[in-house]
Amino acid sequence: MRKQSEFQIDARPLIEAVRKTVDEGAMNLSDIANRAGLSVPTIGRLYSDEVKFVQIKTARRVGDALGYQVQISDSGGLRLDEIGPKNQSGNLTAVQKAKLLRAFQRMLDQL
Repeated sequence: MRKQSEFQIDARPLIEAVRKTVDEGAMNLSDIANRAGLSVPTIGRLYSDEVKFVQIKTARRVGDALGYQVQISDSGGLRLDEIGPKNQSGNLTAVQKAKLLRAFQRMLDQL
């Protein structure tokens, strides 16, 4: 059995949120991966329950992509608080905003 790192947390709430989102048809695995700035196989491993622990930064990215605020307790527990509708494509995640900012900065640097 793999030992849990101090930078990893229990993935069960995240797995349930990914499954619910996909099964309800709000987003597919590719949509979630794109919004989270992660690979489709990474999200697929969550969906298929292949992982038991995730890195904190991964939990935050996926939670953000799904419209949740990620709360992490001192004991490594994870709680997801819904902060907005997860199927509105007009809402940018923090990862997407950072990518846009970098792209605009590159454009400005070329002027």
